[in-house]
Amino acid sequence: MRVLSIFLLCGYIFANPYFPGDAWETKNHDEVGLDKLKIEELFELTFSDDATMSAVLIKDG
Repeated sequence: MRVLSIFLLCGYIFANPYFPGDAWETKNHDEVGLDKLKIEELFELTFSDDATMSAVLIKDG
């Protein structure tokens, strides 16, 4: 049990949490290795019906 506690505590200590304030951290497609055309196609397909009001793409989140 002690080993598990130490392991979990170390993970917490070395974690770098990100809590957005007024502005969210963003990156462009090149920075994360995604194809811009595929992203555009994905969002075009997503909004092809009138029911979708918003969408978000999260990578490594």
